Amino acid sequence: MKKFLLATAMLFSVFMSAQESFPANHPELLKGKDVKIVPTIDTESRGLEGFFTKEDLTEVYMPGDNKSYTRVDALLGKQFKVNAIDKLTFPGSTSEYTRITLQGQEGQILYYSYNSKYDFKYPFEVIGGLTLPEGFYCDYITKQEYGTNVRYTAMVAIGTSVTKSVAAGKASYSMSFAVYGDKDPGGMISKVTLALENNKTIVDNNQSLFAEMRSATSYKYSFTVLLSDAQIQLLAQNKLIGIKAGPLVLPFENATKLQGVIKCIQNLK
Repeated sequence: MKKFLLATAMLFSVFMSAQESFPANHPELLKGKDVKIVPTIDTESRGLEGFFTKEDLTEVYMPGDNKSYTRVDALLGKQFKVNAIDKLTFPGSTSEYTRITLQGQEGQILYYSYNSKYDFKYPFEVIGGLTLPEGFYCDYITKQEYGTNVRYTAMVAIGTSVTKSVAAGKASYSMSFAVYGDKDPGGMISKVTLALENNKTIVDNNQSLFAEMRSATSYKYSFTVLLSDAQIQLLAQNKLIGIKAGPLVLPFENATKLQGVIKCIQNLK
């Protein structure tokens, strides 16, 4: 267990910088900031998406083999100043998009097409971080009503959500995961461990999980962890850094977002 906590803590630190710099529905927070280009989920396989040389976003900056993506070596690690944030409308359409104007350290101007929904495709680390408005993470939460019962849900990462259900005035919490690994568990998994900061863990020994083979080297693990009030409070106070289910060991990349969502969802009735 100690090796698992140490390994996930090391991986956790690698993924946090861009996720903590993501402005979601508030791209205006980036204006005037210095940003560094960092890897995204697509970087290794495709390149960097969304960078253009023309203000109408029609010409990809230094495309690689995939002409829709910029070559990694052209931008990765470079710093820019965010000069402008513009909300624009596509010609002949009512669809809006957000364009970020970037100025390089040598005066180079590039344009970035910003999407507020996909933090896993966001390629910026904000130097000095962002100051987020109050209630920032509440924007991720959706509400569904079923008679007198209420359910609040937020997607906090790819394939990962947190839910609060309120029935007869009593709240219950859960986290659902649909994640992938390259190892065959070789049978049923009964134990799932969530690794948190400060050597804290949440252990669920009541799983009946079978991984679904998706390809010769890919297995899908789908499971839900029921959380007590004490455990949801533990997650609010200590960032989730990793998940272990049988042979599957994964770092958790959206810990700040999860923590912010939980603190908001706890106050919803």
